Order: sequence, then C-alpha cells, then structure tokens
Amino acid sequence: MTARSTARWITAVAMLDLAASSASSQALGSSPPTYAPGHRWLVNGTAYTLERIERDTYVYVAGADELHLSRSLGLGRVVHGGVTVWESDPPLDLAWPIEPGHWQTRVTSMRRVGSPIVIFSADSTVTRTAWAVDGRDQVPSEQGPLDAWRIVVTFEIGNGAHAYPMGGLWIWYAPARDAIVKMQSYGRLGPPLPPARVESFAPAG
Repeated sequence: MTARSTARWITAVAMLDLAASSASSQALGSSPPTYAPGHRWLVNGTAYTLERIERDTYVYVAGADELHLSRSLGLGRVVHGGVTVWESDPPLDLAWPIEPGHWQTRVTSMRRVGSPIVIFSADSTVTRTAWAVDGRDQVPSEQGPLDAWRIVVTFEIGNGAHAYPMGGLWIWYAPARDAIVKMQSYGRLGPPLPPARVESFAPAG
C-alpha cells in the first residue's frame, strides 16, 4: 500500500467513524427510559410523582390531577380534579429510537370532555395520528436552558381528500433528563394540559 493510498484509507475510516459518532449522538437510544414508583416528573413546570404502574402504564399524580404515560412515553389519559378529561386508546406511543426525520402514523380512539366528537377506530371515520421528530429547541428552566427534541403530533379525522385536522400536540424530550419536559396542545381534540411555565423545582430524580 502506497503512502497516498494509506492516507486515503485513513481519511475514509476517519470519515466513517465521524458519521457513526454523529448518528449515535443524534438518536435518543434504542429504547425508552424506564421509571420506578416515586420518580418525580417535571413537565410544563409542574411536578408529578409516579404513584403506581398499572399494567404497562405509568400513572403520574399531582394532587387530584393525573397524567398517564405508556412505557413508550405515549400520552394516554389526562385527569383533572379526579375526572378524565382526555384519553387516547391506544396511547400516542413514540417509536424508539427517536432521531431526526423519524415519523410514524397510526389509528386511535380519542375522546375529549367538552368535545362532541368521539371517534372509534372501528368506524368508517377514524382518528389518524401522525408524529414526527421536527427539530431541537432550548426549553427554559431555572437551571438554565434544556436542549430538547421537538416532536410534533397531529390528529386528523377522515382519510385522503376528506381528512380534517382536529388538533395536535407538541412534545419536547430532553435527553439530559431522560424525560419529556414540555407538552403543548391545540385544537378540538388536543389534550388539556397544565400551561407551560419555567420550572420552579429541582431536576427530577
């Protein structure tokens, strides 16, 4: 092997190593984080405590309010004052690893209290949810900005030319916390969530 070909080979290997390193730093792991009862979750500046695990669902509680997450960190139910005000069956699961450009669609049954629309997946009209990793943002916190992936979830009723947008959800996942740190919804079927504000608690543990 000549000196020139050796240099080219070394350069090629270095470029492959750099690409692999970059790809691994972009993804958020091959599987979602796992939490144990007692884990404190800070989202939108509100502290929730993992009170129990029901089957494959994390039930986080703050007073009379609850947020239910699947093992894949998909929002499945919102409870305010002991009353279920929004739910999705199945939950809005995220597919792991989460990485730039990753997206997924699925059909769900979704219900929001106060909305006249109740759609079941067995009907001819369905709720189609689609999510995608849309980019990165800095989410404010009292400990300083948190680098987080922004995931966009949209809800539609119908199919093709007869699909109608009915709301959606933005999710920010911070790798440094191994947790969702912010959620914001919109539209008629968007889950009612606590308003986002700067965190007033120490990092979750």
